[in-house]
Amino acid sequence: MRMRRLFLAFFALISSCGPAPEGPPDTQGVARGTQPGGLAAEVAVPTIQRLDAPSPAAAGQGASSIPNVDEGAVLAGFAGSRFAVIDTPSSTLVFDAESATAFGVLGHALRVEGAAWDIWLSVNFEGDVLRSGVVTSADGLRMLVRTAGGVQAVDLTQRGAMLTGLSRADVRGASLSPDGETFAAWTDVELTVVRVDGGARVSYPLAAGQAPVVQWAPRSVVWTDLASARIVDLASWRLQTTEGAGSNVTLSNDGSTAVVAQPSLVEVWRSGEARPAARVVTQLVTNVVVDETGRNVGWVEYSDEYAADAVLHTLETATAAHHHFASQAACHLTHEYLLGIENGELRTDGQCSPGCPSVARQSQLRTYDVKTGKVTKRWDGDVERPFNEEVGARTSIGENLAKVFGFDMGTTLPIKHHPSADRALVERPDALRLVDHRTGAGLATLERSADFSVQSVHFWPESGERVIGIARGVVVVWDTASGERVWASRR
Repeated sequence: MRMRRLFLAFFALISSCGPAPEGPPDTQGVARGTQPGGLAAEVAVPTIQRLDAPSPAAAGQGASSIPNVDEGAVLAGFAGSRFAVIDTPSSTLVFDAESATAFGVLGHALRVEGAAWDIWLSVNFEGDVLRSGVVTSADGLRMLVRTAGGVQAVDLTQRGAMLTGLSRADVRGASLSPDGETFAAWTDVELTVVRVDGGARVSYPLAAGQAPVVQWAPRSVVWTDLASARIVDLASWRLQTTEGAGSNVTLSNDGSTAVVAQPSLVEVWRSGEARPAARVVTQLVTNVVVDETGRNVGWVEYSDEYAADAVLHTLETATAAHHHFASQAACHLTHEYLLGIENGELRTDGQCSPGCPSVARQSQLRTYDVKTGKVTKRWDGDVERPFNEEVGARTSIGENLAKVFGFDMGTTLPIKHHPSADRALVERPDALRLVDHRTGAGLATLERSADFSVQSVHFWPESGERVIGIARGVVVVWDTASGERVWASRR
């Protein structure tokens, strides 16, 4: 009965907030993966030959290396802040913003699908979002492509020069490590880890019909599924296995420690060790954190009893010393959130918020001693204005531009907002223009053509220094400061 009263009170609280504007899609959930078995091979094989013979496109021979671009060309994604990757029916075209040149890459860039959201969609702007991305290293300098023979790593700084590949025509997907030194590729029955420099690789069986979700650390690669987690040490190829439904894996930044959390069990693995360093049975587990060097681990234990206090846990991985203490947050709407562990302190945010879009949010920050649980510091964070106010400010901009250009606010506006400046692209019948979003005053005309609409162009990520567009088989890159073309696939 008490639980029912608490639930009804909470429901009444959030219902009083009113409707929220359209927000980003829910991306929460447990990673799903595969169930590989043991080590399939321990002997490294020689570097694989390039999967296809080098071509002028792959070698990068200037303008003649640019593949034909036709109606089927699409912007596959951006590789870091330097390269834009265009997928064409025959191969891949890459534009290098540093040199303002383009080159062809043999094969097709491997693409990953993902939900994208732009807050400007809330005010009916044409959102500047991509529904896919390309598989690259963190710096965007190396990329994976699919060829007729399998998967190939290429060096974009060398105009698509081929590196190591995996000769398997039945490859279903692949993932490249953040440093670009290793990739994992999988078929329906096995996952192969390949070193880009040198070509050594080892394969591990997969459960048929399941696609792995891969995580990387400097020392290891991890994949999980509904029943287990697998950790491979990249130096020794040693495979570590833990069983348990719904496993989630959290890695330390240096890759020395992996924490495998199940709904009621936490296992701590040290890189290269055959057994877990610690196993702790708890109630429901959430919000696992690991310090940079993997020396300390923390997590939140909570009960399915709504009014029960959460318990904070810490564990020293070298000694397996386990400490736990009650959360000091006074809120039962949500548990105290762990921000990280640093210098022997557990940092948390205990702010109490029902998630109402019309209520401002202010963090209530604390640090705990990881061994004693003593609160060593408390302070309030900056006040974040309500989401409704964020949308309201953008609505005012949209209404002003709609009035200036005679658009109907009830439809999707032919306007795309700059990612970091008070500017917007506006599509008019006679031109594509960059304007000041406050006044609508023109700043530059990108194109006097009906071919390039706001739907066919994208700002460069973060900086917005350039705009790339594809229309009627032509790829064009503009500079947003001057409005001038800096490159085109066809003049």
